[in-house]
Amino acid sequence: MSVTLTMEQSAGLGILGLQGDSGKGKTSIAHAIAARFGAPVFETSDYFRALTALVLRRNIRPDEDSWVTILAQKSLGSFGVPAGRVYMGGVDFTNQLRTPEVTASVATVSGYQGVRAAYVLEMRRLVQHRPAVVIGRHLREVWPHAQAVFEVVRYDGVTEEARAADEGAAAAADLLRRSEQDRRNAGVALGSTEDRTEILDTTGLSPEEQAVLATIMAFAAGFRLTIDRVL
Repeated sequence: MSVTLTMEQSAGLGILGLQGDSGKGKTSIAHAIAARFGAPVFETSDYFRALTALVLRRNIRPDEDSWVTILAQKSLGSFGVPAGRVYMGGVDFTNQLRTPEVTASVATVSGYQGVRAAYVLEMRRLVQHRPAVVIGRHLREVWPHAQAVFEVVRYDGVTEEARAADEGAAAAADLLRRSEQDRRNAGVALGSTEDRTEILDTTGLSPEEQAVLATIMAFAAGFRLTIDRVL
C-alpha cells in the first residue's frame, strides 16, 4: 500500500521515537518494537558519527564550526544506511563510527546549528518508510508531529554499574559526560522545538519485560499504521 501524505502527516505520521541518555537500553527496546510492528530501525547518531568521521578524513578540525558546517551542507544527500552499512560522501564509515577519535569529537560536531539543520534534512529524506522506529535525542526537532516519542529512563544504576565493571570507572564517567553534552547540543535545535514525550521507565525490568512494556505503550500511542512508503 502506498499513499500520498500531507506535509504535516509526512512530518511524523508513522514515526515512533526513542530518546534518552546513553546506556539506558534504547537500541534493544527499539528493535523489540520494530520486530512487533514490522518497522525498520534508524539511529540518528549514525549521521553525526559519519559526519565526524568525514570531517577527520578531510583533515578538518572538529572545533572549526564554519568548515564543519560547510562540509555538512556539501554532503547533503550523500548519507545512507544500505544493508546495515553507513555511508556519507561516498565513503563507507561503518567500521569507524565508534573509534576513539570519532567518539572524542562527535559531541562537538553535532552541536553546531548548521550541522543540526543538515541533520534534519537528511533524516527526513532518509526515513521515508512508515512505520519506522527512530533512536535519537530530541526527535521532534526532525518530526514535530511524530506519533509518539518515548523518553527511556532507568533509575537503578544498572547500566552505569555494568559499564564501570566492564570498562572501568573512566568509561562510566565518559558515558555520563557524553549524555550531558547531548542534552546541551539539543538546546541549539532550530526553532527550539519543545519535546513532548512519554516516560518509558525500565527501572528493575529485564530486557524481555522492557520489550513488553514498550510494545504496550506503542499500541496505546496508536503506533500500528502500515504505510509502505511516503510518496
